[in-house]
Amino acid sequence: MGQLLKILIIAIAISVVLLALRKMLTGRRGKSEEAQTPAVQSMTKCAHCGTFLPESQALFDGEKPYCNEEHRRLASGK
Repeated sequence: MGQLLKILIIAIAISVVLLALRKMLTGRRGKSEEAQTPAVQSMTKCAHCGTFLPESQALFDGEKPYCNEEHRRLASGK
């Protein structure tokens, strides 16, 4: 019984060490990813409500940008 308990304690200790190492390694990777500068996007203003949004998310009706389909529809009078 004593030897089984000793093996169990060693197994738990090894598991704790492996989990700690894994957390340290993933923590380092996460910090380096956070350090990267996000891509800069051009902002545009909704022609209906004036809300600023990334140009890549805007809906265009000709030259005019809109923040959603309803604002584009309201501006066109349809």
